[in-house]
Amino acid sequence: MSTDKKPKAPEHTEPTTGTSDHHAHTDAAPATPASLTQSHEEELEGIKMLALDSAELATRSANLATHAGEHMRSVIVKLEDAQKKAAQAHTHYFWRCWRLDAHCEHGFCGHVH
Repeated sequence: MSTDKKPKAPEHTEPTTGTSDHHAHTDAAPATPASLTQSHEEELEGIKMLALDSAELATRSANLATHAGEHMRSVIVKLEDAQKKAAQAHTHYFWRCWRLDAHCEHGFCGHVH
């Protein structure tokens, strides 16, 4: 009695090089042209919505920048007015002090002779 049995080869083997596609054996039906067209339309719709959202954000940013610029301009005008008033007040007080000094000098020095 001879027990010469050959090892049985496996029915399906995967390559061991790491290039096997484990996801290739799906039960899904192949894509039909109608489903491809629908997925393309959905993708285009998504891109369109993204572009519209981006445009809306850009518009909001531009409006905020415009309002900030207008506010800065009004602040600059107010600062310029305050600076003019301060300069006028400074000049006014300077002349009053000079006149007071001249008056005091004349009053005290005039009696010293």
